[in-house]
Amino acid sequence: MIKNYYAKKNFIENLDSVKKLTNIWSARGLSLYGKLTIIKSLIVPKFVFVSQLLTTPKGVIQELNQLIFKFLWKGVHEVTHLSAINDYEKSTLKMTDLETMVKSLCLAWLKRIFSENDSTWKNYLHQLLKYFGGCCVC
Repeated sequence: MIKNYYAKKNFIENLDSVKKLTNIWSARGLSLYGKLTIIKSLIVPKFVFVSQLLTTPKGVIQELNQLIFKFLWKGVHEVTHLSAINDYEKSTLKMTDLETMVKSLCLAWLKRIFSENDSTWKNYLHQLLKYFGGCCVC
């Protein structure tokens, strides 16, 4: 599934951690909104940090979605994924869309690259890209 050693180590360990976490919290008899709080405050942040630094494999996002929805609905999906991520005004849960979140984290790097401030990592990136014709940012 995951070829890169570091990605495998980080994402597989986080998925295992989520499995343990959902097993612990499943036994507590939480309401639907209590489970959403656990998902948004304990589960999603585990992947936000790693996804900012490494490319997130699609299989990981799919497996994480399966774990989250299994935890949320006690095994059986009662509503569609799209319905769960809609806004409150549409009478849904406003669940975090993980695939969109990962894409937005990648786009945030573009903002950092094209910003005016000068930093060490940006200078290093420019040095690496000189070999390939340079970076489009001057």
